[in-house]
Amino acid sequence: TGRGLRQGITTEVTGNCGSSAAPLRGVGAEEIRKNWLANEGIEADWSDVASYCARIERTGISVNHALLLGQGTIRAAQAGEVNRPLNPDELKGVLRAVEEGMDQGAFGLSTGLEYTPGRYTPAAEIVEMARIVARRGGSYASHSRNEEARPLDGANEASDIGRLTGARVE
Repeated sequence: TGRGLRQGITTEVTGNCGSSAAPLRGVGAEEIRKNWLANEGIEADWSDVASYCARIERTGISVNHALLLGQGTIRAAQAGEVNRPLNPDELKGVLRAVEEGMDQGAFGLSTGLEYTPGRYTPAAEIVEMARIVARRGGSYASHSRNEEARPLDGANEASDIGRLTGARVE
């Protein structure tokens, strides 16, 4: 009569603002483990999206989990927090990490272009990453650049990335 028990479903989206727990592979991955995750009391014993999800399953999870690949995490893991465009080998590693992460179940890509190393990332790098995400049906979520001083510039950059790649943009 309308007073029965009701049940909902909770989905948690993680990996926002360019920062995600996985993947953690590359020259800067150990630095991320020590300076970010260990400071939070987390032993990051995973390297990719699949091993991260397996860890969550072993630990126990009561909600649906949708992981966005953090562009800043991937970039820092591949090259460190460098203030320059990636060299060709570093970019290949970033793109390989995006492909692998999407193939292992990530829902898309996020950027934190107000934060390091996102602020060092040219739009062309993000376009390459977002193309992979779009081909795999994922979405691109941007914490845009210059959000206080020039908010329309950041919104336009995100829209342009969506138009150039076919990725859904948030």
